[in-house]
Amino acid sequence: MNSPANVTIESLRDFKAALQVFGEDTTSGLASVRQEVNRTLGWLEQECPAYWRQQIRNCYDEVSEARTRLTSCQMRTVGGRRPDCIEEEQALRKAKHRLQYAEEKIQVVRRWVGKAQSASDEFTGRVGQLDRALAHDVPHMAALLEKMLAALDAYVSAGPSGESSSAGSTSASSDDE
Repeated sequence: MNSPANVTIESLRDFKAALQVFGEDTTSGLASVRQEVNRTLGWLEQECPAYWRQQIRNCYDEVSEARTRLTSCQMRTVGGRRPDCIEEEQALRKAKHRLQYAEEKIQVVRRWVGKAQSASDEFTGRVGQLDRALAHDVPHMAALLEKMLAALDAYVSAGPSGESSSAGSTSASSDDE
């Protein structure tokens, strides 16, 4: 069964205040999320590639130094015998491996930039409807609630008067006939 709603003027005022707080908080939250998305995109598009390009340069330097050490070790003779240069060969292999790893990371970052940009665009599209609601519907609803409250306050302040009640009952009885 339907039961009557127990809505008071005070509950409408509370609802209007809560609606306005919701609008402000949601707008602020969306601004924070947008800022975080933009910061993350900036980091992925600018800082990460720059970092890995610098790492690649450092790795090229390491490979070059390791090659130089290996070559100088191979040219040395100790007691008429050439050393094995195992440590130098291992260092060169490690340096080449680090270089390959850094080059792979550049490719990974490029892929993630594309994915992150797509996700950002999708987020922006999906949030557009909420933006419109926050910009238009929430203020519109608050204005409607304000009009309702003003009408209810006027109704309550008018109070019951003998003339209003008899005129209302007269028009009601004439409508019934």
